[in-house]
Amino acid sequence: VNEIRRDYAAAGFGDSDEASCQSASGARELFHCLREASAAKLNQVIRERNQRTAFYFDAASQEEPWRSAVEFGQQRMQL
Repeated sequence: VNEIRRDYAAAGFGDSDEASCQSASGARELFHCLREASAAKLNQVIRERNQRTAFYFDAASQEEPWRSAVEFGQQRMQL
């Protein structure tokens, strides 16, 4: 539940939708409440969370074999 609230706040949606879901007792209830409030916002929060936590393994790297997939994609776009 704390992770869901943290991710919602990080996306800038914490105050408006989360206030209407304060009575949710668990993660599943909170998820369903937030989805009912705004499925588009919840979708954006999930997408942003996935981007922040996406990693790939670079076997060629000597220093940092685990890198953010988002960072890698942005680096490739600059080439």
